[in-house]
Parts: sequence; C-alpha cells; structure tokens
Amino acid sequence: WVDETRPRLQGARLTAWELKNWGVPFKLMPDGASGLVMQRGQADAIFVGADRVAANGDTANKVGTYNLAAVAHDNGVPFYVCAPLSTIDLSTASGNDITIEVYRAHSHECPIWQF
Repeated sequence: WVDETRPRLQGARLTAWELKNWGVPFKLMPDGASGLVMQRGQADAIFVGADRVAANGDTANKVGTYNLAAVAHDNGVPFYVCAPLSTIDLSTASGNDITIEVYRAHSHECPIWQF
C-alpha cells in the first residue's frame, strides 16, 4: 500500500514511480484509508521517510506521519523510519526543536482535481 501523501501527492507520484521501477507490487490508497487497511490486517509494516532526525533520535517528516505512527501503534503494526545519514542533525537536541513543514492554504490546490 502507498498513501497518496497530500497535498503534493509525493506517494502517488514519487513513491509509486520508484516502486514500479523496482518491480515492487503496490496499491495506491487515499491518505485517510491507512487506518482501515491496518485495522483489517492488510499492512505488515509501515515505512516512512524523515526530513530530519534530532540528536536524541526524534524524527520529523510530513505532518501526516504522526497519524500513521499512532494508528500503526494502536493496531500493532511495526513502524519504521528510513532516512539517509544526511538527515541526522546533532545540533538539534530533540523533536521539539524541529520545525514541521506546513503548506500555505493555496498549496492544497492540485491541477489533477480541477475540471
């Protein structure tokens, strides 16, 4: 399963493209469907990226990642953060010091939804 990852659709565009090129089978789902997929036992594990990793190991990614982590925990689904060494920031003590990327309201507009 691949979340569409709104508002920029990174999952639908980038993750799906990468998995297809690697020959990994996947199904695309709306972001809001992940809880139901996990509740039904259709997810073996969750893998997410990270924009930054603090010195204490806290991680930050897109705002929807917290929801995935909480739902995975509630459903006993293993949750893994996959991040390159370049995202580790030893000068940032904890996740409380990491700024989360928040998009402006108009950035939620997506040309594929416009008719």
